[in-house]
Amino acid sequence: MTQHKVITQAFLHWLPIATAIVVVSGIAYASSQFIIRSSANDAPLQLSESALAAIEQGAPLEQLLPPTSDSDITKGTAPFAVLINGTGTPVGSTGMLDGKIPVPPQGALDAAKKKGEHRLTWEPKNGQRFATVITSIPGPQGGYVIVGKTLKETDARINKLCLMAALGALAALAASFILSYVAHSVIRKKSTEPAQQ
Repeated sequence: MTQHKVITQAFLHWLPIATAIVVVSGIAYASSQFIIRSSANDAPLQLSESALAAIEQGAPLEQLLPPTSDSDITKGTAPFAVLINGTGTPVGSTGMLDGKIPVPPQGALDAAKKKGEHRLTWEPKNGQRFATVITSIPGPQGGYVIVGKTLKETDARINKLCLMAALGALAALAASFILSYVAHSVIRKKSTEPAQQ
C-alpha cells in the first residue's frame, strides 16, 4: 500500500467523523447562541411587566416615565423604556435616539397589539441593535409599553462563542484526521511485515 493510498483511506474513513464533528459543533453553537440572545430579553420583560402592573392598578400613563430625557440609548447598557398612549403619541421616555423618542416601526406595534406582546431585535440604525419587548396596554386606554436594551455586550459574547466553537471544531477535525492517518499507517506497516514462521 503506497503512502498516497494510506492518506486516501485515512481521509475516507475520517469523513464521517468530520461530518459528525461539524454537525455537533454547529448544534452546540446554535443552542448556546439562542440561550445567550434570549437571556437579553429578561430585563426588558421584567420592566414591561412592572409598568403594565402599575398601569392596571390605575397609575396614569403620563406619570410613569418622565416626558423627555436627554439620555442617549446608544450609550451605556441600561435598559430604556417608552410609553405610547392610545392615540399613538409617545408620552414618556427614559432615553432618546438622535434627539427623538425611540419608537419601533408601526409593524412591530401592530404585532404587539395583535398578540399582546412582541419581542424583537430592533435595529433603528446601522450597528445599533436592541433586544426589545413591546407590550400592548389592554383596555379602553390602549397604548404600548416599549422596553429595550442594547445588544452590544450580548453580541460581543456571541462573537466570542463563535470563535471558540470554530477553534474547537478545527482542533477536533485536525486531531481526528491525525488519529485516522496514524491508525492506517500502523495497519499498512503491519500488512507489509513478513509473516513470522
